[in-house]
Amino acid sequence: PKFYSCNQGYEKQWTYGVRRYTKWLQGIDGEGHAPYSARYIGSMIADFHRNLLQGGVYYYPHEVGKPQGKIRLLMEAQALAFNPANLGLKGQRWGLISRTCAIVPAVFVHMSGLQAQSV
Repeated sequence: PKFYSCNQGYEKQWTYGVRRYTKWLQGIDGEGHAPYSARYIGSMIADFHRNLLQGGVYYYPHEVGKPQGKIRLLMEAQALAFNPANLGLKGQRWGLISRTCAIVPAVFVHMSGLQAQSV
């Protein structure tokens, strides 16, 4: 992967693990890989599409104050996950996508986080 996409404006509200993962992607924490370039334009579809085609990590994590996440499961997360999952981009290439598609919402506006990686 070349890029990572996330809204780092919310970094203070992320869990410790997500902040550490971001530092790892940046090459600050950990060794053994070249740092990824940050690419975030604020449009979920555009960021997701670029990472799908060029290789990268897209994530919109849960926050400490919103453990359920901020993305609507039915209208955003599963809609995004549907295309890569049905194009055969499962397994190592899009490992978390099949799990996103398998979530059964508890309510109509079920909130979630999202992470997807393309190599």
